[in-house]
Amino acid sequence: MTTWGRLPGAALALAIRQVIRRQRHLVVVTESARQLQLLSDEIRFFLSDNNNDVCILPGWECLPYDHYSPHPEITSERLKTLTRLTSGQPFIVLLTLDQLIYRIPPTHYISGCSFDLSRGARINLTTFRDRLADSGYLSVSRVLTQGEFAVRGGLIDVFPMGHEWPFRLDLFGDELENIRYFDPLTQKSTQLTEKLSILPAREFPTDSTAIETFRANFRKQFSGDPQGSLIYREVSQGNFPAGIEFYLPLSLIRQELFSITFRRIHALSLLPTFLHLWLANGLRSTIAILRPELILNVGPCHQLRSH
Repeated sequence: MTTWGRLPGAALALAIRQVIRRQRHLVVVTESARQLQLLSDEIRFFLSDNNNDVCILPGWECLPYDHYSPHPEITSERLKTLTRLTSGQPFIVLLTLDQLIYRIPPTHYISGCSFDLSRGARINLTTFRDRLADSGYLSVSRVLTQGEFAVRGGLIDVFPMGHEWPFRLDLFGDELENIRYFDPLTQKSTQLTEKLSILPAREFPTDSTAIETFRANFRKQFSGDPQGSLIYREVSQGNFPAGIEFYLPLSLIRQELFSITFRRIHALSLLPTFLHLWLANGLRSTIAILRPELILNVGPCHQLRSH
């Protein structure tokens, strides 16, 4: 374990920059969301041209089993980060301690539900619309936020997760003639682009197989008449009400903790000493406390102190 003390101001971010030179993949565990955002901005400054390597895994910012879902921008950022973590490209991911105990979808779900489009590609409109719906995208009349799409004749508007702007696909027959960005407020098309990547709209599958899996698991976990549950009735009809994200384990046969999925990634802890005891053995202690039957073989964990 390496301990760095008394790093004032942006010196902490600069120290992390030095670690990044030796590690292609790095997880930084912060004490709070405020520290996470500040450190992210400082690391991006020191990385300069490689600032896209910095990823944030934000929390959902809603209480467990409350009737609220995360804001689409938060879900978009999370899916963008999870995609980057499975891409093999260099990254520095920043997250708070609580995200280590939240379950995330398996990596094969993210990669299996993502696809790319480029100009000149052949698109079957019906198949494409069904694929977007199965990936959790909502069909609307006017696209305004992430996770929505609209079809109007030979034009398809879609706001993919992981992107800051929506795209307008211009079809000529079944050929994708143009891909343009557009402003969701004015609905006016702007600049051209050659390709785009479409990620799943949710952190859990929403196709018919997932719905049946959810129904079966719900009946197994909860006693009584399942029709008495609004969540069960809505999902059975193909709808996904607010707060459904906390029922992720019912939608997937297999889910994982973040610390298990990416257990071989080096970690830097910015936590107080009493919390750092959980991470002192490369996240081993964290999982041993939560699930004693799991023993992990992970990379070393370093403790950094900014004060």
